Amino acid sequence: MANDCKYLLFRVGSKPYAIPASLVREIVTALPRFPVPFAPRWVRGVLNRHGEPYVILDVQVLLGGDPLDTRTDILLALDNDQIAVSISEVLEFRTVAAGDLRTISSPDESTVYFSGALDSAGDAVFVLDIPHVLERLADDVRNA
Repeated sequence: MANDCKYLLFRVGSKPYAIPASLVREIVTALPRFPVPFAPRWVRGVLNRHGEPYVILDVQVLLGGDPLDTRTDILLALDNDQIAVSISEVLEFRTVAAGDLRTISSPDESTVYFSGALDSAGDAVFVLDIPHVLERLADDVRNA
C-alpha cells in the first residue's frame, strides 16, 4: 500500500491516458476559451478560472492528430505553471501498485511524451509525462 499511486484515467478522442492524481487540481467544463496568437498549434488558447489564466494544451494535436472537439479540461497542480489539458471525458481515479506501472522499454518518437503504462481491462493506458510535455511547450514557444 505504501508504494501505491493514484492516477486519473481519461480519454482524449478515442484513446485512454492517465496522469498521477497528484497533478490534478480541478476538472472543469464549458469555461470560455481565448485564442493565443502565434502559439504552437497544440496550444488551444487560455481559460480563466477564478482570475487565474491557464494555457490549454491539446495532447491529441501534440501526438499528431486533429484538434480535439471538447470543452472539458484538467487544470494541473504545478508549482510554476498554469496549465490545462483538454480531454474528452474522465474515466476514473484508480490506485495502482508501483510494481504494476510498466516502463517503456524502447522509447521512440511515438512514446516520448509518456512515462510508462498501466493496464486497464487488458489494454495499455499510457501515462503522460507532464514535465516532458512542458519542455516541448517551452521549446516550441522559444522557437516560434
